[in-house]
Amino acid sequence: MHRIHYAGDSITTGSKIARALLEYAQALAQESASATVAVPTLEDNGARGQVELLIGPGSQLTAHVLPGHDEMSVDDGHVQRK
Repeated sequence: MHRIHYAGDSITTGSKIARALLEYAQALAQESASATVAVPTLEDNGARGQVELLIGPGSQLTAHVLPGHDEMSVDDGHVQRK
């Protein structure tokens, strides 16, 4: 699991999703483009959720590993371009 920090907030999502999101943000930045993506999340109460993020050249995303969390809890979802 990864915690992603974005625009003064943070979300918890699967590691594969976090890496895909960072790679997509980098590709968008290289093209001076932006996109809205829906990201599956794991809420603080253990429920699954979803957040929409607008990412582009000015996006500042950071992600760090949350050791000891079950990767299967979110990684069966997908980052979806809207």
